[in-house]
Amino acid sequence: MTGRLIAVANGRLVGDIARDTRGQLSFAYDSAWSEDDTAYPLSLSMPLTAAGHDHDRIEPWLWGLLPDNENVLARWARRFQVSARSAFSLLSATGEDCPGAVQFARPERAGALLVSGPREVAWLTAANVEARLRTLRGDNSAWRLEEDVGQFSLAGAQSKTALLPLVA
Repeated sequence: MTGRLIAVANGRLVGDIARDTRGQLSFAYDSAWSEDDTAYPLSLSMPLTAAGHDHDRIEPWLWGLLPDNENVLARWARRFQVSARSAFSLLSATGEDCPGAVQFARPERAGALLVSGPREVAWLTAANVEARLRTLRGDNSAWRLEEDVGQFSLAGAQSKTALLPLVA
């Protein structure tokens, strides 16, 4: 299956990941990004100066952005009807907020990420936080609840969830 993911950082277009019919991945920085003096590589193994990066460079990096927990990957695969063995597929469903502030979106969703400015936040009550913690104690792979909106991936093996504190 072919496909594309658009990479965005800080509201700016960074580049494009393509998957060909054989499942091989490639990545190319957007020329405006790579020519900007403030640009940075997404990984030291993917320098800005290279015309493109092949499967052997991009796939391990993508896996590093995903949780190192088979139960979480399996849960996400079922929920989003994708393969738990495909970092590209998993990030196409959950990659809009990844470690390092990089975001990955399907082309039809990428435009929303390129808009800078404040985003709407669904604030949790103390009771919501307590319920989430109880759920996580019972099932350490239940990082996301069915009613959650947004797409995020938290790398690593430890059980975790992402919460944004309200700062007065």
